[in-house]
Amino acid sequence: MQSNKAARGTLYLTIQQLIQYLVAFIFYAGVARFITQAEVGLWSILAASTAVFTTLTLFGLQVATQKYVSENYGRGDLGSAASVSRLSFTLVGLFTLPTLTAVVLFSPSLSTLILGGAEYTIPFILILSASAILNFAALYGADMLGLGMYLEVAIQNLAYILIGRILALALAYKGYGLFGLASGWLIGALSCLILSIYLMRKKLPKPSKHLRDLSGTVFRYSYPVWILAIIGLAQGWADIAILYALTGRPAVTGIYYLASAGATLLAIFWVAISMVIFPLMSSEEARAGKQALSSIYNASSRLLNILILPIGAGLAAISQTAIRIAYGEAYIEGAAPFALLTATAILPAYVSINTSTLQAIAETKVLAKIGAASAIIDIALVTILVLPLGANGAALARTAMFLTVFLLTQKTLASKAQIKINITHFTKAAALAAVVALPLAAIDHALTYQYPINPIIRLILEGIFFLVVYPISLRLFRIVERGDFELLRKALPHQLEKILNTLENLIIRERRGPEHPFASASAAARL
Repeated sequence: MQSNKAARGTLYLTIQQLIQYLVAFIFYAGVARFITQAEVGLWSILAASTAVFTTLTLFGLQVATQKYVSENYGRGDLGSAASVSRLSFTLVGLFTLPTLTAVVLFSPSLSTLILGGAEYTIPFILILSASAILNFAALYGADMLGLGMYLEVAIQNLAYILIGRILALALAYKGYGLFGLASGWLIGALSCLILSIYLMRKKLPKPSKHLRDLSGTVFRYSYPVWILAIIGLAQGWADIAILYALTGRPAVTGIYYLASAGATLLAIFWVAISMVIFPLMSSEEARAGKQALSSIYNASSRLLNILILPIGAGLAAISQTAIRIAYGEAYIEGAAPFALLTATAILPAYVSINTSTLQAIAETKVLAKIGAASAIIDIALVTILVLPLGANGAALARTAMFLTVFLLTQKTLASKAQIKINITHFTKAAALAAVVALPLAAIDHALTYQYPINPIIRLILEGIFFLVVYPISLRLFRIVERGDFELLRKALPHQLEKILNTLENLIIRERRGPEHPFASASAAARL
C-alpha cells in the first residue's frame, strides 16, 4: 500500500516538475520582452535576496518537519506529529516575522545598498513579504509530504507557480515593471498559503507533547540541514551576486541570469531520475548493502549519458538561435554562457545523482564538505573572472564549481560504495553528442549567416534534423540496452509503456538478452 502511494507520489511530483519547468521557460521568455535588461538584472538580485531571506529564516525546519511528521505518522502517533508541526511553525514565526519587520523598517537603505536606489523599496518589500509567506507554506508542504499527501503537495506548488508567474507576467506586460513582478509573486504566495491551510484542515489533531521537549531533537536535526542550505545558496547565487557587485551593470547581470536560467531547464531530466533512484537506493542498500547500488547507479548514469550529452551539445550548437527565440535579439550576448552551461550540463546532472546516492548511504557530512569547497572555488573564480570576461567569466566559474563537485563526489562514491562511472559508455555517448551537434552547428551557421531564414523556421528545421539523427545515431552506436529504460518505466505512467516499448524497439538493434541488472534490483526492491 505504501509503495503504491509512493509510486503515485513520484508521478504527481514529476508531473509538477514538468509543468514547473515549462512555466519557468514561459516566464523567462516573457520577462525578457516585458521589462528592460537592467530591470531583468535587478529582478535577479531580488530573486537572490528572497533566496537569502528564506534560507536564513527557515532554518532547515521544513526538512526536519517532514522527517519527524513522517516518522510519527508511520507509528500512528498523529499527536506527536502535530507537536512537531506546531513547534516548527512557532520557530519559523520567531525567525521570520522579526526579520521581515526589520527589513521593512530599513528597506529604503537596504534597497539603495542592494539595488542602487530607494525607488526600488516597494518591490523589495513585496518580494521579501512573499518569501516570508512562503516560509509557512513550505512547512505546510512538509506536513503534507510527511503524511503522504503527494497530490496535495503538487497542487500546492502548482498553485503558487501558476498564479504567481501568470499574474507577474500580466502586470509586467501592462508596464508595471519590477513592481508588477513582485506583486504577482506576493499574490501567488498568499494564494499558496491559503490553499495550504485549506488542504491541511483537520489533518492533524491537537499536539500531544510539550514543544520544549521536542525543540532539542528538532534543532539538532535541522541545524546541519541549514548549513547545507547556506552552502547551496552560495552555489546557486554567488555568481549572479558577485557579477552584479563587481560590474555594477544590471543589464549584464540580467543577460547572464536569463542565459543560466535557460540552461537549467535541462534539469527536468535529472531531477526526475534523482527522485526515482533515491528511495530505490535507500531500500536496496538496507536490503542487500552498498554493493547492490552499483547496478542502479550504472543504469541512472547511462540514461543521463544518452539524454543530457546529446541534448546539451545540440542546444549549445544552436545557442544563438535558441537565445534569439527565447529572449530576443537584445540578449544575444547570453549565447556564449548559454552554450557553455548546456554543453557541460552533464556535470550538474551527475552531481544530482551522486548527491542522491551519497544521501542514500548516509554520507551527508562528506556532502557538506564538498559543497563548501565548491562554493569557495566558485566565489573565488567569479571574483577573478567577471571583470575581464563579464558573463562568460561567471559561466566558467559555475562550470568549474560543478566540475569540482563532480570529481569529489565520484572519488567519494568510489571509496565508500565502489561506484565508478562507466568510462566506455560515457565516451561513446560523448562521441554521439559530437556526431549530432557538429552538423547541427554547421546548419545553424549556414541558415543564420549564409542563407538567413526566419529564426522560428530555422529552429523547426534544426529540431527535425536532431529528431532524425539522434535516434539513428543511438542505434548505430549501440549504446542503449533494454534495461536502460527501466528508470523511465518507473517514472512514467503505465499508460505510456506501449510508447516506451516502441521507442525501445526502434533504438535497440540487438534482440532481448538476459535481464538487465537494474531490472532485477528494481524487482527485488519492490518485494
